[in-house]
Amino acid sequence: MKFGGSKTDIAPVQTRVKSLKRKQGYEVYKVFSDAGISGKDIVHRPAIQELLRDATEKKFDMVMSWKINQLSRKLEDAIKIVNTLDRYGISYQSYSERFESDTPAGKMQFQMMALVGEFERNTIAQNVKMGMKAKARAGEWCGGTAPLGYHWVPIEGAENSSRKKSRLEIDEKEAETVRLIYELYASGKGYKAIVNQINQMGCKTKKGNTFSVAQLRTILTNPVYIGKVHFNVRRDWNEKRRNNINPIIVDGIHKAIITEEQWNQVQFLISQKAGKPSRIYDGEYPLTGILRCPECGAGMVISRVINKRADGSRTFRKRNGKG
Repeated sequence: MKFGGSKTDIAPVQTRVKSLKRKQGYEVYKVFSDAGISGKDIVHRPAIQELLRDATEKKFDMVMSWKINQLSRKLEDAIKIVNTLDRYGISYQSYSERFESDTPAGKMQFQMMALVGEFERNTIAQNVKMGMKAKARAGEWCGGTAPLGYHWVPIEGAENSSRKKSRLEIDEKEAETVRLIYELYASGKGYKAIVNQINQMGCKTKKGNTFSVAQLRTILTNPVYIGKVHFNVRRDWNEKRRNNINPIIVDGIHKAIITEEQWNQVQFLISQKAGKPSRIYDGEYPLTGILRCPECGAGMVISRVINKRADGSRTFRKRNGKG
């Protein structure tokens, strides 16, 4: 049996399905549950992957879910699952959507129901995104966890609103770390040097961990720190991760932690360093890191290879490599 949904609402459904199958003379082999996991794809769903593995070993004769969209809310994946089951002689039934899965008419009905499930998911996703865009244009932060330097506080006067409203408020202790990061970068220090320094000072991330270069780069390029809200920066995040040419960037309802002058200075320094080698080489090979490979565009460097012979002696040679 296959179930999705939240952990709190699947127990009664499981009981009803188990009862039905026992009345029909079936023995329940196992309950496969992806509680709390989105049904938009099957790749990141451990229970459905386990079900498909067990199907290849013919460990059961039938799969039943409460609704078709609990198999998947994507038409292509739902059909793939049922075809896999059919290949191993395993039938599929939906408890609340009755159809004959082994007849042409039943298969057409199944595909239409799966299509409706995908349409519903896409409609919900579109509505959520439209709501998030409207929220962003109103200057409200659209993220979940507040960024470093801020914490959530309820918006006064919105207690009776149908949707709970909150805004970002400066957390002075964390804001000191943010200001220090901008000051250090503006002074000419690089990512690694700053990370080493603030970690040695005991500064912590929002989750209480030490900083990484990636986290530092995110802080230095996030306009939230000059009182802005940005949204829809990425297009098709899960699939393409491409920059959106028309992101939403507006004045937020929260206060800035750093000045626009400092922000502009830091962004200018970042743009100047983009594409340049992170290390300056001097001495015998001045073009190291500057000379580019004509095929892939990577910076060329000199690497020294040391080989140890059988008699214990060593040979040295130098070759061109990609940094």
